[in-house]
Order: sequence, then C-alpha cells, then structure tokens
Amino acid sequence: MGQDLSKLTILYVTHSLTSSPKDEWVEFLKTRCKKLIYIDHPFSYKKGDISSSITIFEEGIEIKRHCVPFSRKLSDIFFYIKDVFLNIFWTLLSGRIDLCISLDPLNTFSLLIFRKIGLIKRLIFYVIDYVPVRFPNKLKNFIYHFIDRQCCYQVDYIWNLSSRMQEGRKQKGINLSRCAPSHIVPMGVDLSRINPLPIEKIERNTIVYMGAFLHKQGIQLVLSVLPEVRQKIPNIKFIIIGIGEYESEIRRLIRDLNIEESVEIKGYIKEHTELEKILCKCAIGMATYRTDEDSFSYYADPGKVKVYLGCGLPVIITKFPLIAYEIERENAGFAIQYDEIQLKESLIRLLSDDNLYAIMRNNAVKLSKRYNWYNICKRALEVSGYSIKEKVS
Repeated sequence: MGQDLSKLTILYVTHSLTSSPKDEWVEFLKTRCKKLIYIDHPFSYKKGDISSSITIFEEGIEIKRHCVPFSRKLSDIFFYIKDVFLNIFWTLLSGRIDLCISLDPLNTFSLLIFRKIGLIKRLIFYVIDYVPVRFPNKLKNFIYHFIDRQCCYQVDYIWNLSSRMQEGRKQKGINLSRCAPSHIVPMGVDLSRINPLPIEKIERNTIVYMGAFLHKQGIQLVLSVLPEVRQKIPNIKFIIIGIGEYESEIRRLIRDLNIEESVEIKGYIKEHTELEKILCKCAIGMATYRTDEDSFSYYADPGKVKVYLGCGLPVIITKFPLIAYEIERENAGFAIQYDEIQLKESLIRLLSDDNLYAIMRNNAVKLSKRYNWYNICKRALEVSGYSIKEKVS
C-alpha cells in the first residue's frame, strides 16, 4: 500500500487557457486529498484576462482564490519572470507540501529549491510538451533543454505524455540513467459528463476541428479538399473551434476557396460541457497534423483526439502522434499520410458509407474508455507510491 492521499497537502502548478479551477487533475485531486493548492498561469497568447491565480481547496471545498493580473504591454520575458516569482512566493506562503505535481519545465525548475530544502517532500515533473527544437533561437533552445535536464535529474518522478519524450531526451544527450523514474501518463477524457448521441440524432455530414489555430495543426489541409468533397457530399459542413495565430490565414483560405457556406468558425469555447455538446452532434473529428518531427504533436499525446473518441466521433488523423496507430489498429477512424488524396477519400468513405461509419463510431467509444481521466489519474498516483481511498456516499 502506498501513502494515503487523503492525508496529504498537494500543490498542483500548471499553465492553461482558462485560468479557472476546471483542470481534470484539479477535479480529481480536490476531493481526494486533505488540502489542494492550485497555482495556474495563463499562456501568453490567451485572449482576454491573463491573470495568474492561486486557489485553495480543503476537503474538496474552495476556501480561497486570489488572482494577479498582468499587462499585455510587457514582453514575454517579464511574463515568465512573473510566473517564477509567483510560484516561489505562493509556495513559501503555503508551508510544507507533501506532494507537488508541476507541469512545464520552468514551473518545475522554480520549485526545485523547495524540494532540496524539504519544503516540498516529493516533486513530480508532469511533461505535457517536449520537443528537441523548442525555439528557433539557439540560445533560447539551449536554456529550455538545460532547464528540462535539471528537472529530470532532480525531481522524484517524471510523468511523460508518451514514450517518445524520453527518446527525444536521449537524442539530446540526457543521461537517462540519471533521470528520475518515468511513467507514461497520457491525456484523457472525462467520460462522466459526455453522452454520445444515437447516430440518428447527429449531424451526419458535419466534421469538426477543435484546438489551436496553428499552421502545424493542418487545418488548411481539410479546407483544401472541401471543394472536391462537396461534389460528392454537397451538404458537408466543417466546424472549427479554437483560437490562434493562424486564424487570419484560415479565414483568407476559406474566402479564396469560396467555401464560406460550408465552414463555421466558432472561436474559443470556455466551458467544457458546451464544447462537448457541440462535438457530440458532429460526425467526424479532424486531427490532420503536419508531419514535421520537430512538432510538439510528434512527441506529445493530443488531448483533443481523446475527446473526439469520447463523444463518439471516428477520427481522421495523420500518422504522426502515437495515438494515430492505435486508432488505425482499433478501427476507430482513418490514419493517413498528410496528403490531400488520402484525406479526400477517407472523408467521402466515412460520410457516405453508413455501415462503415457505425462500426467506427462504436469502436471510437470503446477506445475512449481506455483514456477515462479517472483511471489515468488513479493509475499515475498509484504507480508513484500513493493510495486512493474513495469516500463511500
């Protein structure tokens, strides 16, 4: 038996787009530990409020929340310095921490001193993003990998989203024998709040993309085949959900291809439940990543794919992240090359063949159950030496 989680004070530090206590790990931990201290920093590209926040829960009840705003006029370097300062300041105010789960190398690096002096008893480095070439600037890239290396050598456990992260570190010269024990802790989906619809109640010809608007995400590949797919599926509709630096280019491409009637850009949707309701009405989830091995998606584990599956959507995904090969193996969608012809053929088959669609939809739901957040959280903590005692209602 491991250490009883219900008796522990836990610090959870992360970056997010929402700056609110809706993180799946927060939802899992806050009712299962004695005290949860949740520090959240927004990404620099988040629209609207970019306040860092600390939220404290005791026995699952929120007892305190404090936000620190930040000016967009200041540069990114001050943005990162602010995160480090707040991590140190808030951790000092929090007193002794039994367990800290920290996402992001800079967050974790800022907390290493507290692990050394014993203020944090155990420190877990949860690696959401890793890529050998993180920054085009060689100095920035060197600093990024120096910080990641120090974290790997000095924490108690490493949680990687995929096995490729350790492979990438080895290629960068990290001595894996010096690293803390590592475990695979993939992205998941909260199936407790998702109810896939019967096929007859979905919009059978609607495909959807959810995520950041970035060139590497390959939204442009889907747009480029829509004119030809419309010749076979005249009422096809493509819903795009998210925000990002590539949005203006996406809108330009839609105009140039004259497909405005077939595409709807919904922007950023904050509430998970609202987002999942939209996804449940769609037919196919799109994840057409550009196949560039320096991409985050090659080394990471895309969260949106698990949400697609949980909502009952077969996925069309490029053969880039590891999950693509699992989708192909389980017949829960199509894994393709980054290729217009393969994408067009896959879309037409899934949108026109009702029997094939029904099979893949059923397989998608089955596959999603492997990635239920509850099971992922429980398994990760148990393998790291903690026991979870569920309260009897």
